[in-house]
Amino acid sequence: MKMTVPPSSAGTRRGEGMKRIRITPNIDYLEPQGARKLYACSGLALNCRVKAVIDTNPGREATRDFLEEFNPDIAIISHYHPDHSSLGPQVQQHTHAELFIPQVEAPCFTDLDHAVASSGGDVEMAGIMKGFATKLLAYREITAYIPYDSPCSFIFGDITLECIRSAGHSPGHTSFYLPEHKILFSSDMGIDRLGPWYGWKDCSIEDFVDSIMKLRSLEVNLLLTSHGGMITRDIKGRWDKALAIILDRERRILEALDKGLSRDDIVREGVCYPGKGKTAEPLRSLFTLWDSVMFDHHAEILGATSLTGLFPDLKTLEFTPGGRTEGTLRAASPGA
Repeated sequence: MKMTVPPSSAGTRRGEGMKRIRITPNIDYLEPQGARKLYACSGLALNCRVKAVIDTNPGREATRDFLEEFNPDIAIISHYHPDHSSLGPQVQQHTHAELFIPQVEAPCFTDLDHAVASSGGDVEMAGIMKGFATKLLAYREITAYIPYDSPCSFIFGDITLECIRSAGHSPGHTSFYLPEHKILFSSDMGIDRLGPWYGWKDCSIEDFVDSIMKLRSLEVNLLLTSHGGMITRDIKGRWDKALAIILDRERRILEALDKGLSRDDIVREGVCYPGKGKTAEPLRSLFTLWDSVMFDHHAEILGATSLTGLFPDLKTLEFTPGGRTEGTLRAASPGA
């Protein structure tokens, strides 16, 4: 599959920019560039008779510039987290496109308080979350939208877009499969350096593992991600590594508890963010909250069983300290 890079759409705000990578004559991968990548996400543009954009947030002004240039007919958002949902108000302000959002998450798109309540923080953290979402991630509530419920499909000429519910990162998180091209846009499934993220109270580790196994079973030649770029090699191995990262977090929590460490001790050391003590606010408080919630998700499972108890196939995986994944997943179906 030959890919080219057309001229980038660049925002005027300092630190913003976007690389537009041509996958096929009708499919572009849109990847943020610059210093604001932490607050951005990649997306897709489908340039068919009906033009569609999925997710896509290279920054407020870079997004505006792209939308005005591309002028989509349809915009689809994978889930409500602000780095993704911020596309919605931009679409409504700068285009006449119809906006599609996951039906189960609609209240989080239309009510910031509802979205923040899903984070699991206290009143003080709610204020920090609101500031982070509105000031840094450009979250705005939307009022006009069309809900979609996965699984469903969109037909854009010779391109079929299958919407696959891949919950865990959020209740309605959706990934997008283009079967004719064997391309999967996984959105926020943790195929990146950080690994799977489940730091809000409405996340679910069990759903996450189930979703990874489901997506892993697809025939995919090109895996596109929101935060981890494009993957063309060892795609099943990258899914296995994501699963192994979740297992490794459980292992480290168990070892810490066996040593007598408390919840606060383990959160301080980090479930997902071990270096947060050196991070400036508000990110330090957010990372602490997210580590706390991730600990609680693991503790809930460990109170009854373990991940390998829920998913016996995971026993074949082991994440080594050097970052390699030992073993491969033998099957793609969860255990009872």
